[in-house]
Amino acid sequence: MRIPFVLLTGALFCLLVSPMATADKKLGLEASLVDADKNAAEASAVVRVEVVGADLIDPALATPGSKAIQAHLHYRVDEGPVIATPVAKLAFHDLTAGRHRIEVVLADSEHKPLGPSQILEVTIPARLVGYDQ
Repeated sequence: MRIPFVLLTGALFCLLVSPMATADKKLGLEASLVDADKNAAEASAVVRVEVVGADLIDPALATPGSKAIQAHLHYRVDEGPVIATPVAKLAFHDLTAGRHRIEVVLADSEHKPLGPSQILEVTIPARLVGYDQ
């Protein structure tokens, strides 16, 4: 039995192109501050992140060799510790008065950056001592 050349070529093309399509999948990250002024007045910052091209998953639960890109987010305020989580909305409370830098990075299961990242800035106003809102 002879397999038509067109079918054989098509099958070979699918085998070769399919893994490349996964590898070339465009990764994207869009971070924003939720109700920035209102939260800043309360010494807080709430970050919402939208990710394209990857599934957010706990790095401990990532499946080696998965065709899907499995990732999580790294959040960092100023020079503080990195928070590694699959959560796409995170709140930071009790921030000190002044300007703060919040970095959000898309990372793989080994905590290596995948490329997309964004830096947000928030300014927490000074409060008068003994003044409660």
